[in-house]
Amino acid sequence: ITYVTQNMYSIYYNFSPMMMMGLLMLSIGLAEDVGLFGSVIKKTIGGAKPAVVFAVVSFIAINANTASNAGILGCTAVAASVFAAMGYNPWLGILLAYAAGNAGMSANVFVGNLDVLLSGINESVCASLGIDISTVHVLQNWYFMACCAIVLTLVYTFVTVKFVRPYLGEAKDLSLVQGADAGHELTAIERKGLRNAGIAAIVYIAIW
Repeated sequence: ITYVTQNMYSIYYNFSPMMMMGLLMLSIGLAEDVGLFGSVIKKTIGGAKPAVVFAVVSFIAINANTASNAGILGCTAVAASVFAAMGYNPWLGILLAYAAGNAGMSANVFVGNLDVLLSGINESVCASLGIDISTVHVLQNWYFMACCAIVLTLVYTFVTVKFVRPYLGEAKDLSLVQGADAGHELTAIERKGLRNAGIAAIVYIAIW
């Protein structure tokens, strides 16, 4: 305990996923406070059925391993904010995103670092066994993992709807995280904010 308390700073910041979490949490807090999450939800899945929301969160969390562990940790925080803004239990969002991100680790509809790594391992093994390495391709593992991402999304959605949500129950008080305007229609200010945020995102991606 003494070692942990005395070296808390170095332990925390030398853990690579945590190096991104400080900035990520500040960004999430800012986006939530200015109403970005609420506006995006209204524009996209505000009136959707719970099963659709759970499927979207599951799918994003599963594919968040593209950003390694930091993506999974960040996804849980975002899921909590999204669920609270929609009137669902925030803990349900945390559990769903965390479980989907970790149990679905390496399952992805995009080609990731793990696919490249496994391709290199397979090539080395084939070469050592005298097997023709021309058959080794970076996508050989991806086909299976892409299918897993879709199947796992359906499984997590079913389990959440039938078991986890009834067990947790609904949130008793969301007044601290929900704004006064809980409707599904965007206001003129929200539309303007979304448009400006979209333009800023496009400019940033283009420059980066």
